[in-house]
Amino acid sequence: MYLYPKFSGYDFVYFRLLGDGLGNLLFPWARAVSISANYNIPIIAPTWPQFKLGPIIRNEPDKRFYSDLFRHDDCYIKGIKKVNALMRLTKVTEAQLLSQSLPVDSSYVVYVSGMDNFFSSIINEHVLIKRELLKITKPKHKKGLNISKNSISVHVRLGDFAKSANDDTDSQKAGASNTQLPISWYKAMILRLRDVLGQDYPVIIWSDDDGERLKELTSMSNTKREFLGSSIADLIGMSSARVLIASGSTFSMWASYLGRMPVIWYPGQLRQRLYLENPDAEIEASESDCLKFPSEFTSILYSFEHTLGK
Repeated sequence: MYLYPKFSGYDFVYFRLLGDGLGNLLFPWARAVSISANYNIPIIAPTWPQFKLGPIIRNEPDKRFYSDLFRHDDCYIKGIKKVNALMRLTKVTEAQLLSQSLPVDSSYVVYVSGMDNFFSSIINEHVLIKRELLKITKPKHKKGLNISKNSISVHVRLGDFAKSANDDTDSQKAGASNTQLPISWYKAMILRLRDVLGQDYPVIIWSDDDGERLKELTSMSNTKREFLGSSIADLIGMSSARVLIASGSTFSMWASYLGRMPVIWYPGQLRQRLYLENPDAEIEASESDCLKFPSEFTSILYSFEHTLGK
């Protein structure tokens, strides 16, 4: 029996067409890692490489090809063995495996696919998932492990996210996903955090935009736009921050899950609490709320020490 993290798009074993972004793809991979650890089932190396036109047309810094991000050791099934397993063995679902309804006298490939309610099944597997992700990430993409350690990470997702009609943010506050957040909100959160942590506390902007729409933020003192060359490098960099100002994306959710740092979300965008050991570290705040953060959150900001690379 094997596990296969089946990613979105058209899978041709060695590459895919029209797949999701890295944040979405990490969910089936992470669940496969968890199941493998609990059931001692080997994993077939997922098909990370993909091709899609959107990031090219939008001239995004990261074209999201994902072809040179990860390396899989001998614990993963690769090459011809991968092809043979996917072609010859009976395909079953993750739910069938977990329900223990499979006959024992057959061989299977268990397809692990989709986001499956985000982090619900791996919420307590944080240490395992972080360790395995850093293990398979190529060294050149891990240079961001401590780049944000004493900084505020700000994730501004624009690119393929839709603009709110007439700048109306009621939909986001009601929990709408895949929409851009107001730049003014990010700026307000930066100013408030600097007031709490100290004047001109350093800020790193992480974004899929080329920078033109970020000028309101990057023109602020001691603030810089960063791109480390790939999605996974940026994710690791974001995750090493002292505090994260998040977008409403799964990419920000993964930065929070890996980093276990204090996080500020736009109202309606905290879709799942990820820091169960310290729930006061995750808050939603509007521009009008930013004059006073909860005292519990402020205390955590002062005491937080990052340990992503440990």
